[in-house]
Order: sequence, then structure tokens, then C-alpha cells
Amino acid sequence: MEQDLTTPILSQERLKAFTLKEIKDEIKMLNQKKAPGLDLITARMLKELPNEGLVNLMYVGNSISKLQILVATYVFELSAGNCHR
Repeated sequence: MEQDLTTPILSQERLKAFTLKEIKDEIKMLNQKKAPGLDLITARMLKELPNEGLVNLMYVGNSISKLQILVATYVFELSAGNCHR
């Protein structure tokens, strides 16, 4: 258990940012018969998003991806006692 706390959650390498084409390709492959998740967003809703909505979705996804690396690094530094205030 102690080893798990001192191991970084994610690699500190930069994750490749999502592109608009990747977002569109993934949305095209969604199964429209699948029930929505807790957010109640259906595949049909995503498929009908205008281009501006897809761009915003890309920005949100890339921001979350970037933030996870920062949070994981902070948690690792904090658990290792390397965080200075």
C-alpha cells in the first residue's frame, strides 16, 4: 500500500491533445441505442452538436487532460514530502 502512495498516478509526459477530427470520429462511432450516463447526454445529442459545440467539447477534454497531469504531479509531490508552501 505504501508503494502505491509514492508512485505517480500518471506519467509526467505530456498527453497528446485531442483534435477536432478525433472528437468527430469518436462521436460518429457512438451507439445511439445505448442509454445515457449520469450526465444524461445521449449519443444523438452529441451527434447533433454544431461545430462550435464540438470545438468547446475539444477544449474541455484537453483542459481536463492537462489538469489530470497537474493534479497527479501535485499529489505525488505532496505524498513524497516535496511540496513547499
